[in-house]
Amino acid sequence: SLSAMKSLRAWTSKSKFVTFMCRRRFGQLLGLCCSKSRLRRLEDFVIDILDFVINKGMRVLGPVLATAATALISLVVYEYFQEVFPYFVNVKYKDSNPFMPYLITLVGIFLLVNVVFNHQSCVWTSPGYAPLSISLYPKGTQEIPEKYYKYDPELKSSAVIRYCNMCQCYKPWRAHHCSICKRCVLKMDHHCPWMWNCVGYANYRYFYMFLFYLWIGTFFYVSVGYETLFESFRVKSCAYPWLPFFMCRIARLKYKSVPTDAIDENGDVVHERIMVQSNELFVFTYFLCIGICVVMIAFLGFHTYLVLTNQSTLETMTNFSKKARNHRRFQRLRDFKYLYRLSLVQNIQEIFGEKWYLALLPIWTTPRGNGFIYPLKKQISDILFISKSEAEPHEIDSLVNQNQT
Repeated sequence: SLSAMKSLRAWTSKSKFVTFMCRRRFGQLLGLCCSKSRLRRLEDFVIDILDFVINKGMRVLGPVLATAATALISLVVYEYFQEVFPYFVNVKYKDSNPFMPYLITLVGIFLLVNVVFNHQSCVWTSPGYAPLSISLYPKGTQEIPEKYYKYDPELKSSAVIRYCNMCQCYKPWRAHHCSICKRCVLKMDHHCPWMWNCVGYANYRYFYMFLFYLWIGTFFYVSVGYETLFESFRVKSCAYPWLPFFMCRIARLKYKSVPTDAIDENGDVVHERIMVQSNELFVFTYFLCIGICVVMIAFLGFHTYLVLTNQSTLETMTNFSKKARNHRRFQRLRDFKYLYRLSLVQNIQEIFGEKWYLALLPIWTTPRGNGFIYPLKKQISDILFISKSEAEPHEIDSLVNQNQT
C-alpha cells in the first residue's frame, strides 16, 4: 500500500506539471496569434456586427409592432361589441337598467379614443432633434449653444462641450444620439419599437399618457368582461381561495341553463339547457388584457417615478451610479443624483406643459421650454454659473421658457 501511495503522489504531481505546461504553451500560442491589439479589433468587430443586427432589426420591427399594437386594440374593441355589450343589453341589465350598457360603453369609448390618440400622436410626432448647424436653431435661441452648452451639467471631466461625431453637431442639454434614428434626440428617453419612433422631448407626453390610458383601458375591459367570460367558464380548482381566477384552473362549460318565459306547476321559472358557444378570440383578448394590465403596473410605475423626479430612462443609468457621476466635469455636481429635479408641480409641467391637466384629454399640447436647455434649481444653477452674482438673475431663466418653434 505504501508503494501504491507513492505512485499515486508521483502521478498527481506529474499531471499537475503537465497541466501547467499545457496552459503555459496554450497561453504563448494565444499570445502569438491574438495580441491585445488583435483582441481589441476582434471585440470591436463583434460589437459592430451586433450593433448592425440590432439596429436593422429595430428598423424592421418598428412598423410591424406599431401595426400589431393597432390591430390588437381593434380586436379588443371588436370583441367588446361582439360579446360584452350584447351580454349587458340582453342579460345583465335587461330588466333593471337598460341605459347602463350605453353609459358603460361611453366610458369605454372615451378610454379607447385616448389610447388611440396618444399612441398615434407618439408615432407621428417627432421627438425633436438637435439642429445640425447654428443657423438651423429657431429664432431667439441661436445664442444658446455658444452661451450655455459649456455649462451642460452632464459634461464629462475631459470635455469642454458635448459634440456628436456622428451628426457633426453640438449636443443640447439632455440630448443623446440614437443609432437607430441616426440623429441626436432632444431629451432622449429611449427608442420604442412599439411606437416606431424615438421617445424624447416633444412626444414623451403622448408616450406616458398612452401607458396611463392603456393600463386603465385594459383594467376596464377585464372588469366589464368578467361576467361574460364566466358565462362560458367556471373555476375548477384553486390552491387558495383568495387567489384571482386567472391563477386558478378553469374549465370550459359545455352547457348552461337559461331561464325561459314558461312557468312550471309550482310557479317556478322553467330553465332550458343549451349548448355554450365558445369564442376563442374573446378568451384570447381577455387574458391578453390581463397580462398587459399587470405589466403596465410596473412599466407605468417606473415612468411615473421618472416624471415626478424629472429624469429620463437614460439619465437614470448615470444618476444611480456613483462611479458614473464621478466623471462629471463639475466636481460639486457629483454628489447630486437628480440634476434637473424641481418642485413636484414643475416636474409635471416640464412634461405636460403649463396646463398639465389638459394632457388627460385627447388634445395636442407642448412641453415647457425649447428643448435645448432646461431650468435648474438654485443650488445647481449657482454651481454652474458661479461667476454670476447670486442676486443677479441668470439669462437662462428666460431662455428656457421660450417654446421651440
